[in-house]
Amino acid sequence: MSLDIDKRPVLPPAVAYVGSVFLERVFSFITVPLMAVFLKPGEYGQYDRAVSLIDFFAVITALGLADCVVRFVTTAPDENAQKRALSELLGVGLAVACAVGVVSQLVLPYLVAALHIKVGLVAVRCSVAALSVVALADASLCWVRFKGRSDTYFLFVAIRAVALACATILALTGGYGVEGIMISNAALLIAISGVTFALVAHESGLGFSEVRARQLFEYGLPLIGAGLLMFVLGSCNRWFLTDRVSDAEIGYFGLASRLSMMVAVGFAPFILWWGPKRIAVLQTAEGAATTARVWGQGVCLLILAAAGVSLAGPIFIELFLPKAYAPAEAFMPVTALLQVLATVCVLSNSSVYARPTGVPALAVDITGVVGALVGFYVLVPPYGIAGAIAATALGHGIRMVLLLGHGYAVSRIPFPLVPAVATVAVAGLIVWAAPAAHGAVIARTIWMAIAVLLIGRVMWFSGLLQDLPDWHVPAFRVLKIARSWGMAFRESVARVASRA
Repeated sequence: MSLDIDKRPVLPPAVAYVGSVFLERVFSFITVPLMAVFLKPGEYGQYDRAVSLIDFFAVITALGLADCVVRFVTTAPDENAQKRALSELLGVGLAVACAVGVVSQLVLPYLVAALHIKVGLVAVRCSVAALSVVALADASLCWVRFKGRSDTYFLFVAIRAVALACATILALTGGYGVEGIMISNAALLIAISGVTFALVAHESGLGFSEVRARQLFEYGLPLIGAGLLMFVLGSCNRWFLTDRVSDAEIGYFGLASRLSMMVAVGFAPFILWWGPKRIAVLQTAEGAATTARVWGQGVCLLILAAAGVSLAGPIFIELFLPKAYAPAEAFMPVTALLQVLATVCVLSNSSVYARPTGVPALAVDITGVVGALVGFYVLVPPYGIAGAIAATALGHGIRMVLLLGHGYAVSRIPFPLVPAVATVAVAGLIVWAAPAAHGAVIARTIWMAIAVLLIGRVMWFSGLLQDLPDWHVPAFRVLKIARSWGMAFRESVARVASRA
């Protein structure tokens, strides 16, 4: 069997890549309510803590291999050199992945014991073992994308997303619980990722080179460090909550965090559109002004997504999840806020990433992580989950301030901070004033519709929605609707005032 990576793709690249992101997120989201139906809050909390440990190993076992493929394979002078570089990187990656996998299995029992994870060790071992194969497959898929085989990429991602969702559903309905989910998903990941790696390796071959080994360590290790820094600002807070709050509370917080990830799903098309060209745009004559304008539009989209998730999340929990998960409703606004802070940092990093070296970006991340760690040690013991949320927000807030400051001081980007802060404040007040979902689902739903009108009006009035780009970008359609509603509302008020 061959990937035929030089044939013309059937699916357009934009459709394939946006569709793959959509499929992965949607099928992952579908499993959230199913797990809540079949798992008690305490069991969900144990699962969430086990996943945080797997996230830690995922950063380490990734090896930065996929980034090395992008950096060293795609820049080779011709196709033969590219295949040779890919062959050598995959060979080195396979050897290192085996070594890292063995070490991970040796230290795993100690970390499971330290975090008091009650999920079976065999299930955790299987999940961690699958990560090394996934890292090799992700690097292989970078080659597939580089060669323009968007439909092949979409096929593998779709098969993986559907298979994992089906395995999770079967494990839950079969009564196998958390361990069944983890073992079945691990087995499927090993099989699908193994086939992906084998097919690409069949095209390129497997080689070994001291030069590629040195590149993997010199280029990949710093990326592992950067990934670990982001892990601290992600699910690492579960480690600090161990023995300080109950498993059920961690379950409520984990469920709300997963539902809040829909904020990132709504923002993904924007990042796919703006991310690849943000640095090139910044380096043009009007780059600073364009970056500031797009930044404001991105913030608008984030505010709408976060407000929607904050208001709709409790309704979803109230209507579709067991009553035992009702306490998770209170976490929805703050977990959505954390998603906004993290994504604004991504939106604000153009200036830092445009520097000749990665030192400024690394310094920003380290500073934010240090702030978060101090917050974890100081705030979690007395305040529990509230302290973990505050510490994570502190870390993201420090990064955001530094990134915005760098953009203004170095690249002279005139970020529209005052309109953005004012819009966030209004949206926050609207979410805070919303009626509770419990016993008032219809009232909260009506409030959501009113909230869209009000927030859209504020965005238009603040100037954040001026000079929007062409509407063939799907992510901007919601902004167009918000602006048109705001303009219609203003015209209606003006007509009424003129008649009076």
